[in-house]
Amino acid sequence: RTDRWTVNVRADGALASGQTPVTLDELRMMVAQRVQADPDLKVYLRADRATPHKTVRQVMNAMAESGVGDFIFGVLSPGEDEE
Repeated sequence: RTDRWTVNVRADGALASGQTPVTLDELRMMVAQRVQADPDLKVYLRADRATPHKTVRQVMNAMAESGVGDFIFGVLSPGEDEE
């Protein structure tokens, strides 16, 4: 989605901003910087269907604490091109 920043959550809990691997702390910092530049930042959060809900919720909470309030969700399929 070109109008949204894509964050991927893999089944093992690994995170990526697009295709770039990040930690949860790095993601928090990135979100804070992006929200400062664009207060209306929109996020496309894609998680592997095997990712535990608890992990997805942790990512959502981290982004919300940093100021993101607009999420859409999708399922990340293995082998799918990641933006």
